[in-house]
Amino acid sequence: LDYFQKAIELDPQFALAYAGLGDAYVNSSAYGLIPMDKAMLEARKAAKKSIVLDNTRAYGHDVLAYVYMFYDWDWEAAKSEYEEAVQLGLPHPDFFITWYEALLYENYNKAIHDAKTILKRDPLSFEAYWQLGLCYYLGRRYNEAITSFNAALELNPNYSEAYRGIGASYLHMAMYDESISALEKALELSKGQGPAVMDLLAVLGASGQNQELRSRLDNFLVIREQYPIPAIIFAVGYAYLGDMDEAFNWLEQTYKERFSWLLSVKAAPDWDVFRKDPRFENFVARMNFPE
Repeated sequence: LDYFQKAIELDPQFALAYAGLGDAYVNSSAYGLIPMDKAMLEARKAAKKSIVLDNTRAYGHDVLAYVYMFYDWDWEAAKSEYEEAVQLGLPHPDFFITWYEALLYENYNKAIHDAKTILKRDPLSFEAYWQLGLCYYLGRRYNEAITSFNAALELNPNYSEAYRGIGASYLHMAMYDESISALEKALELSKGQGPAVMDLLAVLGASGQNQELRSRLDNFLVIREQYPIPAIIFAVGYAYLGDMDEAFNWLEQTYKERFSWLLSVKAAPDWDVFRKDPRFENFVARMNFPE
């Protein structure tokens, strides 16, 4: 964020710097580092400024596609911006379309196929291995997901999200010690921030460590008075404690915050703890996912 802003200060007509600024805001909100409403407002503004300055570049349209999908929940506008970006030179397929296929349509085989295509195009991209691992994870093919996440770590041993993917996969394989080890490594690398916080709460609950889980939730409630901890962390934590009324109270707050990972509510294993509650089906329906 700082360096893109400095680039803009040096050259206020530099379209790619605005697109990069928007991209950084999108990612910061996904990690829970900046409140969604503030981050997505700035991301939208920066992406549109990039497009106004130079509409021959794909980057601004690509960023705007993520804003439409992960914050506005406007599926048609998101796809339209992505297609415009492709017309302007964005490689097809790219990461956006694997998210779109897997999260909106639960078309995991197509998402995996496209993720493999991206990887063949750039076989030294640790992010491409991570994206393939994520598609396997969403399709509940956990062993293959772990293999892909480990491949990402071979290229970048400090990639916290790969450790997070491994930890989340082990959680759903009921391999709790391995899950905790991977998630603690993820949090060590990310300085205690990011979505791995939520996954660690989940594995504590799944493994029966309810006292530790409750203690951490109480601590986060105190921290949240000064730091923007996403409501989804509390929703998941209370669900694993079996307090579904409190979990759904926080889930409603997550809906109001329009937290980006809410887009995974139909597809991701992370939400399985909610699926047995009859209220969850109605909650998913409110997202108005495409048929």
